[in-house]
Amino acid sequence: MTRGLLIALVGGLASAAFFLAVRTGAPGAIALTYLASVPVLAVGLSQGLLNSAIAALIAAIAIMLGIHATASGIYIAIAAIPALIVIRQSLFSRPGSTPGKLEWYPIGLTLGCLTAYGLIVLAIISLYFLGDEGGLTGKSERLLGTVFSRVTAANPQITIPFEGIARFLPGMLLSVWLLISIVNATLAQNVLARLGHAIRPIPSYSSIELPNWMSLALAMAILMSFFFGSNRGFW
Repeated sequence: MTRGLLIALVGGLASAAFFLAVRTGAPGAIALTYLASVPVLAVGLSQGLLNSAIAALIAAIAIMLGIHATASGIYIAIAAIPALIVIRQSLFSRPGSTPGKLEWYPIGLTLGCLTAYGLIVLAIISLYFLGDEGGLTGKSERLLGTVFSRVTAANPQITIPFEGIARFLPGMLLSVWLLISIVNATLAQNVLARLGHAIRPIPSYSSIELPNWMSLALAMAILMSFFFGSNRGFW
């Protein structure tokens, strides 16, 4: 087994262990679950896209054997694919204006790709629950009711506006997922760079420029909220 494959194997098993950590019930274990993509990112940003894909595949198989296929699918959707997107885009480079220097793919465009992926997943989930009562908003409301059922049963005087929260829950979860993905990618890149194993040098985070379509999408979302957001959630 080559060194790259060995690193991919270790990274994949570590990623699976992080993802499954929450099942142990140990204090702080959920923090490891949030970091599930870090080992795959570390493999990719130091060994390349192919080895990171192998690591992600190993992790998905290990999770499927440890729990079931559904959990493996969730891991692939929220951890593996986003990590592979970041790795693929981040390792793009071309000769710079200065001889011997490389011009790396802009971090802002990588963030745009990650955001676009999240929006596509959200759209697919919305279509999947389209046949349910209330669609995705209704599903979110019922989920919130189940989660807080014990609180409301023990304290009937407490009123939780499930319907209002449910309208914004998918967007909130998407934002949290995006933030976690950014933190994980930044953590992996910075640690590898300091250890001298990163393929790409640490980018200048202060000079990030977001793609124009993100500004246009934000403006459209604000405009559509006036038509769809007053009485019912957009989804």
